[in-house]
Amino acid sequence: MRNTKKRKAAKRATAPLTITLPANLKPPADTTCGCYIRSLLVAGKGTEEILALVHKHYRGSTAKGSDISWNRAKLRAAGKKLPGARKAAKAKRRPKTKAKRKARRKAEALQGEPEAEAAAAT
Repeated sequence: MRNTKKRKAAKRATAPLTITLPANLKPPADTTCGCYIRSLLVAGKGTEEILALVHKHYRGSTAKGSDISWNRAKLRAAGKKLPGARKAAKAKRRPKTKAKRKARRKAEALQGEPEAEAAAAT
């Protein structure tokens, strides 16, 4: 007969969600890469800057943009408010519907017409 008892997985201590970083953004010696990423997210750093810092301080790290997104989602699930870097990016997006794009093009065309008429009149 086989041994059907399941072994319990060894529990490891969970890393803190975030830590406070010094002004030079160097992580303490016992900080995990994920905790460091979350701390930088709370500090308001962008994805590219975070990746550069992670690869600088954690030489063997294979962190990518998806890891940053995963940690961002983890912070949001925990109820943390993140700085609004997305608001600026959202403002630059094009309208999603055809009607909105058409209205935007029409408005841009109307803005350009008085200049063209003034140049033609002189």
